Amino acid sequence: MDIKRVNVLGQIYKVKSDNKKVPQDIIDSQYGHCDRDSSYIWINEKLSNEQKYRTLFHEMGHSVVYRNGVAFSGAIPMELEEILVETFASMQYEFLRDLIKGLMKYEDIDDIKDRLSSIIR
Repeated sequence: MDIKRVNVLGQIYKVKSDNKKVPQDIIDSQYGHCDRDSSYIWINEKLSNEQKYRTLFHEMGHSVVYRNGVAFSGAIPMELEEILVETFASMQYEFLRDLIKGLMKYEDIDDIKDRLSSIIR
């Protein structure tokens, strides 16, 4: 995974995917983890590329819940947070995948740049 940092509601999270300093029980049981206090997201290096990106979106969802204060309010039980975070992670991944597939149809780099720039204006 080439992504080393992500910005979540103004907070920069480092993205790590090596398993060297992660306890074996976590490696065996989790795809990823969001450490809110240290501002890093760990993605299990054993995952496929698709699973890594899906997991990154999932963990970013947890960081959103933390950053916007919902985690402290007690309004959402952890089971519901997992469902919401996973649902939005899947939606984000599928949208981005389809966007990239659409852009890959263009052979001219200037066409791709034009289409991307229209999104970020």
